[in-house]
Amino acid sequence: MKGSVSVAGASPGLWSVKGGNHQVPEGLLKRSKANLIRDRVAKIYNTNNDSSSFPSFKLETASRSSTQYDAVVIAAPLITGQEGIEFLGFTESFDHLKRQYHHLKVYIVDGERNYRHFGYASADSMPADVFPIGEDEFYNQISTVHSTTGSDPLYKIFANKELTDEQLNTLFMSRRDTRIVDWYAYPEYSTEMDYVKFALVPGLYYINLIELAASTMEMSAAGGNNAALLIYNHWMENDHLIDNMFVMEEKHIKIEL
Repeated sequence: MKGSVSVAGASPGLWSVKGGNHQVPEGLLKRSKANLIRDRVAKIYNTNNDSSSFPSFKLETASRSSTQYDAVVIAAPLITGQEGIEFLGFTESFDHLKRQYHHLKVYIVDGERNYRHFGYASADSMPADVFPIGEDEFYNQISTVHSTTGSDPLYKIFANKELTDEQLNTLFMSRRDTRIVDWYAYPEYSTEMDYVKFALVPGLYYINLIELAASTMEMSAAGGNNAALLIYNHWMENDHLIDNMFVMEEKHIKIEL
């Protein structure tokens, strides 16, 4: 699956949202009528007592405010070497959830590609995307980003390290504007990865574990759907529906990862 996802961006028929893809999560937040707290979660306390069969958690933010919740969904990657979430009051440690993520430098360039560097006679003869195959290349990919408003395209460059002006001037004949984004793109994959369940404990869920299979916006949406099903079934004490691949119920198929 990881290999298939890695070339998905080169497939035809890709779409973007007019006005920016950021409108997708913003629209979902609006429709959910959720209360957005603009703060970083620093600590999660397990406040469930032995006399209660239902989970209970207290979240403390970086600004030291705290709120009690019946269920908690962690929907951001826990990255090795970065400030994360401290788990308190749990019988087990969750240190193993932290992973090394592949760090990329993403460049968005408004300019003209240097078609001569790539061996083409003109800019029009160049393909939309360039994938170098040499091990010594200083970039991973150059892709054309088409505007939904019909304006001139921009170019997106993925690189493992920060590029120098000399390297950028090699790729472009001219540059009107250059923007850089630091991006922890996906987990460092290996053949010896250990897989953990979404439910860390009843009531506490970690969506980003799905990135161990493949890291995409669509996979995160599937992980969110899975967490919602788990919350519902745990709360309604439908334990027989959890971890069953196919459960027929009133002519509906419930599928959980």
